[in-house]
Amino acid sequence: MSCLVCETDAHGQHFGIKCCRACAAFFRRTLTMNLRYKCRFDRKCEVSFNKRYSCRCCRYEKCVRVGMRKDNLTSPVSVVQNKSEAEKDSSGAESDSIDHSPHSSLESYNYQPVSFEKQQSNGILHNNGTFVPEVPSEAYQPNSDLHQHNFSFHRTVIEEVGRAVMPNGNQHPPPQQHVQPLFDYNYTDLLSSDEHNTAAIPSSSTHYNPMPQEYNGNGNQNQMFAMAAQQATQDLHVNVQNVLTPSIDAMFSQPADTFCQLPDIPLTLCQQALLAYREHNKQWPDQDKMIENVPLDMENFMRNHYIEIEHIARFCMSIRVFAQLPKDQKWIIFKHFWTRFYELDRCFATCKRLGYNLNDERGLTLNGQIINFGISVVKLENISDMDATQVKNFLKGSMDKFRLIFINPFKKLQPTEYELMYMMMSIMWSVSNLPGITDATRDISEKVELRLAEDLHTYYAEQYNDNNPNYAGRITRLSSIASAVDEITERKREDSQVSKTFNIFKNDFFFSDLTDFPV
Repeated sequence: MSCLVCETDAHGQHFGIKCCRACAAFFRRTLTMNLRYKCRFDRKCEVSFNKRYSCRCCRYEKCVRVGMRKDNLTSPVSVVQNKSEAEKDSSGAESDSIDHSPHSSLESYNYQPVSFEKQQSNGILHNNGTFVPEVPSEAYQPNSDLHQHNFSFHRTVIEEVGRAVMPNGNQHPPPQQHVQPLFDYNYTDLLSSDEHNTAAIPSSSTHYNPMPQEYNGNGNQNQMFAMAAQQATQDLHVNVQNVLTPSIDAMFSQPADTFCQLPDIPLTLCQQALLAYREHNKQWPDQDKMIENVPLDMENFMRNHYIEIEHIARFCMSIRVFAQLPKDQKWIIFKHFWTRFYELDRCFATCKRLGYNLNDERGLTLNGQIINFGISVVKLENISDMDATQVKNFLKGSMDKFRLIFINPFKKLQPTEYELMYMMMSIMWSVSNLPGITDATRDISEKVELRLAEDLHTYYAEQYNDNNPNYAGRITRLSSIASAVDEITERKREDSQVSKTFNIFKNDFFFSDLTDFPV
C-alpha cells in the first residue's frame, strides 16, 4: 500500500486518504500554521520519493488533488489534550521522506495578529498562561500575550531608569529568583536527522514569553522599576553595574521554558533563532519614523546601547540550547556574543531600511536617527574631555577598517534573514577556546556547529530546488563576514586598552564589564 502523495509506504488513513505520516504531518502543518507556498516553476514539479527536495507548493496541491480534506483536521486543542497522538504526529513529521528534514523554511510563515476579543471567543487560555486557539486555520502568534489587556508591553530596566524619579518610602527587596535546575545536556535540537526519527518530541503549544514570569505581574514589575529608580544616578554607566547586569543575571537564572516554549512541530536552531530575531527586530523603527540631519545626542546614543544589550540577552534566552545552560556558561557565551550580534543586527537593520549602496556610509540608531561619521554631536562632554574632532580621529582607523572588511562585503552579499541567523548562531557557539567553558558546553558547541551546517544545506537545497547546487561561494562569504566581525571585535579590544591608558573616555565606552575584553 503506497502513499497517494509521495508514493512511499503508507502508514494508514489520514485526512481521508491512504498516505504516509510525513505527508500527513506536512498537510497538517500547512493548515494549522496557515502557510502559503510559491512554486518557482509552472506548478508541474515532480512529487515522489525520487525527488529528494520536493516543491512544497506542488506537494500541497497534490495532497488536495488526491483527496486530502481539511475538514478532517484535528483541532489543536484536542491535539494538546491527547499527548500520545501529538507525539505520534511529531515523530511522523520528523521522518519526512520528501523534505529529508522536517523543517520548512520560515521565510513563508505569515503571522497575522489576532485581537484579544477574537482569542477569547475562539480559543482556550490554559492555567499556565499558554493560549491555544481552536480555529485550525489561524496561524499561532508568538508573543500573543502582548495583545492581552492584562499584560504590559515590555520595557527594559534601563528605559525605566532613564526617566526614573527617586521614589519615597522604603526600598523594595529584589525580586525572588528561580533556582537554576541542573541539566544533563540532552538536547533534542542537536540530534541529527536520523536520530530525530527515533526521538520523541515533547508536546507543547507555541508560546514566546516577552518577559520573565516575575515581571508579568504589575506589582512585581513596578517593584523592579522602583528598585531601579532608587539606584538611578546621573551616570548611565553606573546604572549598567547596578541595574542592567543584575537584570540580565536574573534573566539567566530563569528556567529554560520561561522565555520560549517550542511547538510540536520541530524547529531547527536557525528557525528558533529566526522566530526570536523577528520578535527582537520589532524594536527597530519603521521607515516613516526615521529622522535625519539632526545632531547626535551622545547621552541618548549610549542609553540606547544599554537598552540593546538587554534585548540581546532576551534573544539569547529564546534559543533553547542556550537557555538550558548553567548560568555561568550563559554569561561566558553572552559576553563573547552580544557585541558581535550588535554589529550584524545593526548592519542588517540599516541595509533593510537605507539600501545596499556601497557609497552610502549612513547608519541607523535604535531611536530611528540616521547618522554618519561626520555628523555633529552634542553632550560629548559627558563622554570625553576631548572635542569631537579628536574623538573622531581616534576612532577613524577602526571605522575605515569596519567599512572595508565588514560593511562593504555585507552589502555586496545581501544575506537573507536565514543566512543572518546562520552567521549569528555560528558566532554564538564558536566558544571552544573561551576561558571558563566546560567540557560539556564545548561538546554542545561542536554538535551545534555540525547541525548548523546541515540546516544551511537543507535551506539552500529548498531555496534553489536543486537547480543551483553550487552555493559553496555564499557559504565562504558568510564565513568571511563572520570572521570580519571577530576582527572588528579584536580592534575594539585594542581601542579599549588605548582609551584606558590615555583616559580618552570618562567611562568605559567599550563596555568591558559586559564583554570578554580584558579589564
